[in-house]
Amino acid sequence: MRLTRSLQITALSLGTLALPVMGHCQIYQFSESVPAFGIKALCSMSNWSGFLPNCSGGSLTGDIYIDPVAPTIRLVGSLSLPSYSLAWSNVVAHTETIVSNIPATFPNPPSTVIQVVTNAIDVLTVNWSTGSNSLSFDTGVRPLSWWTDSAWTFDGFYSLQGHSLPVDFSWSLLTDGQTYAGSSQTSVPLDRLSFGWYVNALNYPSSIYLRGGPYVSTSSTFETTVWDFTAPNGLHASIQIVPEPSNLLILGCGLFGLTLLRRRGR
Repeated sequence: MRLTRSLQITALSLGTLALPVMGHCQIYQFSESVPAFGIKALCSMSNWSGFLPNCSGGSLTGDIYIDPVAPTIRLVGSLSLPSYSLAWSNVVAHTETIVSNIPATFPNPPSTVIQVVTNAIDVLTVNWSTGSNSLSFDTGVRPLSWWTDSAWTFDGFYSLQGHSLPVDFSWSLLTDGQTYAGSSQTSVPLDRLSFGWYVNALNYPSSIYLRGGPYVSTSSTFETTVWDFTAPNGLHASIQIVPEPSNLLILGCGLFGLTLLRRRGR
């Protein structure tokens, strides 16, 4: 991650106002924008299915305390997930293929005419929005272990169990000239926040880098049916939040670097 010049200056200015810290701690401040995230919501209609698009991202801010004597690391701050909304729709056309065999008439040979006729069009529209959520975290003191070169590994996971992201759904289904609509609310449980798994201390104490995050994951077993409906004409439609082996809710990519300017050390 590259920090802008203004962000570096701000961090340096805050360092002159830092409160005294016991022991040998170096204090680093970070502020990271996290990319878009997605909730794996499966929408299906007749023999078609697809997933809703991603939401917007969030932000991760706080302080990192490095004790080079112990050695240990501690992260304290907040994760902010903003509210977001979007509208999505899909159209399914029902067609029928009509084959007509025309007998031979002098002087023309027999022939076959194929016509594709659209009998009906079904439209599924889904609106969904997430509520804002701000979570505080404090990992407590965690040991740093030598890995290789200037890298030190640590337990970069922080449990978010007990927290959830509220999601509101509304929908309408148009079929056979009739519209069926409804709404529902559910909550997607959060599982854990990852800050990364190792610290690059090549430029310590002026700066350090965290690698391997950040991201937020939900429970890999969570699933729920938001809506399940069968129209009088037999058309079936549904909205489900389904799990997958990896993260359902991802903030960031696999590689994450925080340039953290030193605020104060003793």
